[in-house]
Amino acid sequence: MKRNLFLILVLLVFLMACRDSTNQPTRETVDNATVAEIQTSALTAEEIITIQFAVNDVYINDYDDLIVAFEQEYPNIKIQVKSIEAITAGLEEAEPGETNRRIAQAADVFPGQYAFGPNWRQLTLDLTPFIAADANFNRDDFPSGLLQEGDGSIRVLPQSLNLVLLLYNKDLFDSAGLDYPQPGWTWEEFRAAASALTIRDGDEVAQWGLVHAFPGSLAFYASQLDSWLIEWSQEPPRPRFTDPDVVEAVRQHTDLYLVDQVGPDGRTMEAYNEVESLIAAGRAAMWPAFYDELDVYAVGEQNVGVVPFPGSNRINGQNTTMIYVDGFAISAGTAYPQVAWEWINFLSRQTPIVPGSIPVRTSTREATGFWQDVDPEVQQVVEDALTHSFKYYFSPATRLFGEALTAILTQEKSVTDALAEAQTAAAQALGALAGDAIAEPVIVTDEVETSAGTINITFLPHPLTDELEKYHRLANRFMEEYPDIIITVKRHNFDNFTMNVDEDGTPGDCFQWGLPDLYNPAERTSILSLDAFIETEPDFDLTDFYPALVEPFRYQGQLWALPAAATPVIIQYNKDVFDAAGVAYPQEGWTFADFLDIAVTLTQGEGETKQYGFVPEVIEASTANAMLSRFGVSLVDTSVDPPTAAFTDPVVVEAVRWYADLSRTYGVKPVMLIDYVTAATTNPGPYFDQRNRLVQEGLAGMWTLSSPTNYGLTTKLTQGLTNVGAAPLPLNPGAQSTSVTVTGYFISSDTPHRQACWQWITFLTTVDANPGMPARRTVAESDAYWQRVGAETAAANLGSINQTKRSNPDFYQIRWMGFGNFWLYVALAQIVEGGMTAEEALTIAQETFAAYRSCIIERDAFYDLNARNNCAQEVDPTIPGFMLGGGR
Repeated sequence: MKRNLFLILVLLVFLMACRDSTNQPTRETVDNATVAEIQTSALTAEEIITIQFAVNDVYINDYDDLIVAFEQEYPNIKIQVKSIEAITAGLEEAEPGETNRRIAQAADVFPGQYAFGPNWRQLTLDLTPFIAADANFNRDDFPSGLLQEGDGSIRVLPQSLNLVLLLYNKDLFDSAGLDYPQPGWTWEEFRAAASALTIRDGDEVAQWGLVHAFPGSLAFYASQLDSWLIEWSQEPPRPRFTDPDVVEAVRQHTDLYLVDQVGPDGRTMEAYNEVESLIAAGRAAMWPAFYDELDVYAVGEQNVGVVPFPGSNRINGQNTTMIYVDGFAISAGTAYPQVAWEWINFLSRQTPIVPGSIPVRTSTREATGFWQDVDPEVQQVVEDALTHSFKYYFSPATRLFGEALTAILTQEKSVTDALAEAQTAAAQALGALAGDAIAEPVIVTDEVETSAGTINITFLPHPLTDELEKYHRLANRFMEEYPDIIITVKRHNFDNFTMNVDEDGTPGDCFQWGLPDLYNPAERTSILSLDAFIETEPDFDLTDFYPALVEPFRYQGQLWALPAAATPVIIQYNKDVFDAAGVAYPQEGWTFADFLDIAVTLTQGEGETKQYGFVPEVIEASTANAMLSRFGVSLVDTSVDPPTAAFTDPVVVEAVRWYADLSRTYGVKPVMLIDYVTAATTNPGPYFDQRNRLVQEGLAGMWTLSSPTNYGLTTKLTQGLTNVGAAPLPLNPGAQSTSVTVTGYFISSDTPHRQACWQWITFLTTVDANPGMPARRTVAESDAYWQRVGAETAAANLGSINQTKRSNPDFYQIRWMGFGNFWLYVALAQIVEGGMTAEEALTIAQETFAAYRSCIIERDAFYDLNARNNCAQEVDPTIPGFMLGGGR
């Protein structure tokens, strides 16, 4: 259920080319009939053998230690890691199965999730002969039925697994006088419990028997089946969506929501937040969760129990627990099958790479003491579930089945019609490439050997970018133009405070980052000034970049980065709400007085149906900080050395008071999460629900958009709205905005490839590579960018940047001053929610910062993180632990 809303990915690009045909392995080389004869000849050869190992970017550095250990055991074998995202770049619209084929052609070993689809038998080797030839391999070390596929072959050697279980609130079962569910319980017992535990008070539901954010997921449905949804033993594979057992399973589970109504409608991300709130409030009796999520619900610590899914025929050995298996397959095109086998066999014995997952081998669980810190009740349930489990298979048909379930739950289609349509589509998808593999055998290709003059540089994109796939394609484009420069894209080490280090601890040659602390000599010495490159390249036009985005990267007259992209905070508004009130749309150049007049006019009603003139971000600091900057305030006073906070500056006091009055005096906006402590310790789900509801139901006249992607939630926010406008934030007369969020491209000072990095980052500035607004005029004002984000949003972004002039640094740019933001928003919360005046709260904040500054000066802690943290805690013992380091 709970998953991160965004993943921090890494990207790795390798050049591939086919070898001379005389050196290519034939189909006989990899035929299963000859595998048993290969034995260990490859392992004892004197030559160095390299096998290609494909993994997803998110785990690409996690295998480094395992590779070192394996290569020490087998000195003549080298494992070359390849990025799956790089291999499959550009295949977003490819036919079903083409992604799997491309991976099997590029790597000797790859994750098992890519092993199944059209022509699946011709992509991978059957591992049965290897297992038969390995006297030390113990099949009983694996859960029963986990190794073999439906046709009796073994295509994936598992390393770890994650299983779906059912959690329940013991207190609610006790209150209802119900026995706790036990392994082996039936569907009838489950349904009766869910009904008994659903409590209604008129039209309101006080307690739900079952909550599930995504009732279209497969765990419940598949638990009632005779076999998996797809019959892999046939060629092409046959979907079973219209088989009687599948139809019955779908009908009985969707009836829980549509007929019995034992759970809330949970088809959307908004419902996920509601589900989490219901569980936390003790209003949910049962809910499904992955094993790696049990700690989230304090299973074994609080009064929460866990049980396998119910079955309709468990006494006859029905498997009811769905498990997600992480393991590895060997490409049918490998030239080194025995070497590949030794590698995956080695991996199967190791501690899992995937956090929170369970080692698949019993021997590994025992050797690592896996159960040592696990509650005995949980261990017993998991072990029982594993003996009655079935594998989840990744395939294009799975998505189609989920779409059919959604259509049923939304009552757009009947069970029969939805499954019949999905059956037809899945059969086409699974058979779309049938026969292709026979005509074109899978053959793993070697990497291109680079010439002596080739330059290899490593680039680290911004840690929060959610469009890393784009960098793979851009690297390929760049390398076509500059064939002597190879770009390797790697993931940033987000947990490390060093801005140019990848997850492996290795510095990148060039990288993307936010604003560095250019006041810190150590940070400046880690990057190159770019002035020398600009001076020697007459065709480079720095005036093509917006000045407001260039200036933050200047220090003492030198430029330390090329601006990449900006993410200005802008206003979105519901034109229908404006039209109904007869109010003119906001335009670039409008003032805070205009904003307040409009917000007051648009605010009407009370309670749940109240229409607000303005709705801020859930984390209000994002909105308030942007508003204050548009007031023209400078929160940092540079008139003294070292600088100090300017909280008691009359302009700052006026701006903070104005923002606080939006809620406490005028009531034109709801109060969200203001200070950082509240934001970090409060479940944000209800606040996101409230914000989404207000916007989507037409109860919000205006709201802020603080990110071009908003972690994937922007589309959700305006879902159903067809008449949305955009404008820059209001601006005080005569003022210019003093802050903008911007990232830049940097060159590491210790790279031996400075010129190559300069060529690469210059190229990046000429394309629309980031989700934000491009820093170059020629890109930001291009038709392509305006079409991507929409004309009104593009114009609002452009207007915001043109109204910005960065006169002073902010707290984020001078790292030791970073705690100032914390105290500022404590003050704002005290004004809005604590009844203080603006003068009182900001005076306290100023005095706290002054004491902190004195400590910093006394201990010379400007660039000492631990000393800074100590100073902050001494002057304010309430500062939370998660803020320590936040000043970086």
